[in-house]
Amino acid sequence: MSLLKDLFFKVPLTLTKEIFEKLLEEIDKEALLTKEAVKRKLQEYQLLLENGDLTEEEYEKLEIKLIRRLHAIRKAENGNREVK
Repeated sequence: MSLLKDLFFKVPLTLTKEIFEKLLEEIDKEALLTKEAVKRKLQEYQLLLENGDLTEEEYEKLEIKLIRRLHAIRKAENGNREVK
């Protein structure tokens, strides 16, 4: 029974965590150098959320990283002046 329990409960949670960690690594590794690239990535994450492949919490963490990246790009485009 324990093996069955592990297969149904622990394995999916572990896989979800691993997928989430890979997505976070992907943001760090990818060359998200343009506003368009960041917006495309955000759209990809929105689809994953809609399909149930990401939880709301996971999506929010990824979204925050992308929004910070977008602000940094805009700031760099404006000569490091504060962007609203």
